[in-house]
Amino acid sequence: MLKGDLSVAGLPAVLAQLADGGASGCLHVTDPVGEQARVYLRGGRVYSVVAPGRRPQLGSRLVSNGALGPEALAEALEAQRTELQGWRLGELLVHLGYVDQPVVEAFVQEQVRESMAELLLWPEGTWRFRVNERTREDVAKPVAVAELLSAVEQRRAEWDDLVKTVSGADAVPILSAGGSASDEMAIDPDAWSLLCKVDGVRTLAELARDCGFTLFEAGKVVHALVTAGLVDVEDESPEELVTASSAPSTADATSRLLDAFAPSAPAAAPAPEVAEVVSAALIGEALAAPGPDVDEVEGSINRVSAALSALLGPARSGEDVFEVPVRTAPAPRVDPEAEARAAKKAEKAARDAARRERDAAELAAAQAELEAARTAAAAEAVLAHASEHQAVVVDLEARREEARLAEEAEARAAQEAEEARAAEEAEAARVAEEQRLAEEAEAARLAEKAEAARLAEEARLAEEQRLADEAEAARVAEEQRQAEEARLAEEALLAEEARLAEEARLADEAEAARVAEEARLAEEARLADEAEAARVAEEARLAEEARLAEEARLAEEARLAEEARLAEEARLAEEARLAEEAEAARVAEEA
Repeated sequence: MLKGDLSVAGLPAVLAQLADGGASGCLHVTDPVGEQARVYLRGGRVYSVVAPGRRPQLGSRLVSNGALGPEALAEALEAQRTELQGWRLGELLVHLGYVDQPVVEAFVQEQVRESMAELLLWPEGTWRFRVNERTREDVAKPVAVAELLSAVEQRRAEWDDLVKTVSGADAVPILSAGGSASDEMAIDPDAWSLLCKVDGVRTLAELARDCGFTLFEAGKVVHALVTAGLVDVEDESPEELVTASSAPSTADATSRLLDAFAPSAPAAAPAPEVAEVVSAALIGEALAAPGPDVDEVEGSINRVSAALSALLGPARSGEDVFEVPVRTAPAPRVDPEAEARAAKKAEKAARDAARRERDAAELAAAQAELEAARTAAAAEAVLAHASEHQAVVVDLEARREEARLAEEAEARAAQEAEEARAAEEAEAARVAEEQRLAEEAEAARLAEKAEAARLAEEARLAEEQRLADEAEAARVAEEQRQAEEARLAEEALLAEEARLAEEARLADEAEAARVAEEARLAEEARLADEAEAARVAEEARLAEEARLAEEARLAEEARLAEEARLAEEARLAEEARLAEEAEAARVAEEA
């Protein structure tokens, strides 16, 4: 078993080494906190990656985009649980003919890339490789390590670009109310399945899980929808999101959604169903957002529905408006934010009433101070003229006018107080009416939910009765079949036991032969290793002998060359001596 540390050699380097060696087995990777992952290889190629965390579900993916019916999925799961245990759901669906193989292959390959992308983010940890450890392969073919790592790197670069639009896993997509979508635009089943689940509450990660997408796939779909003008992704507070979703014209949003979601619809679209769906959706949005009261909203919805019905024409029976299953809009419900806004309005009304009461009290106090000042002035005048012993002259008309003004001031103060009280009572009555309407809406929603539950229960009981009848008929037929099969099985039992015994004997012999073959191969490998070592030693000895022989040859050649040089020098000296002697003899002869 091979093992090591990721801080010494990173995971890409380890996988590259295993790929170069054509390894088959399982690479176990453990991070510092104990999370474990597994990478299965066959012949140096990756065919399965298991990483911690929740993975996209193939069944959810296929049912969500309409490629597989719930009944077919249930049948496949039952077969996986009973008859075909150990099979992967993808290969089982392909085997049963419910789904084409390329669809499952694409899903499995995306899961492998997603898991590997998460695994490559582990900077620390340990790894160990167990040779020949296997798991069941899915329908997708194994992929080369270099190709997988390249795809993960490209995926990471694409995700960096997508984040600029989708903001991240925790971002909440909302339906766009703008009018930028093209009238001739068409969307694929994957985009449709995600768009149907966009509710302004679920995050991108939750939408991916509900649709059976990886986060990367969901990001690509949302990016395409944002680019098409169908979805917005904004970092806003919940109150701002509600306001933004309800601000634009409902008629524009309805027209745009109808044009976008039915790209291949004929000229005469089913207006009544459209009107009902749009009305339900708009009622839910209108009651949840601040704005006009319920009567105004319902009147606007009725006008929109009538306009759509007049525009799209009569419906044809059995026609599906959106060409995919449409989820019924939820019944109107009480919005906690609407309640909070109503409470704030009531509090503001109470503050206004209190302010009016304070103003009335201040006005009364001012009138009282004026009256007191006039009384004090009159008293001072009496004291000033007292020394002259003059009688005080009282102006009865002035007194009557002052009394009248005082009474009018008191009447105005009382009227303002009465108006403030009436306004406060009206505000309280309005708040109570809003609360009553909210309670009635909640009661209607609960009643509708109870009715739906009752209908669902009746349908369930009817389905159970039908299944019970079918089960009884099947039981009778099964008993007859079992009786016949019992007779045939009794006859085949002895033959089967004999066959099993023969197979067991052959298996034992095959196992013994396999063990012997493995021992023989091991012995041959040992002998081959020893022969290789001997061959290497012999080659080293021969090389040393050749080196020594070469050195001796070179030394001999050097000796012979030296002797030849000395002989040549002696020859030349002798020739010089003989030439001198001949020259001396010639000179002597001439003399």
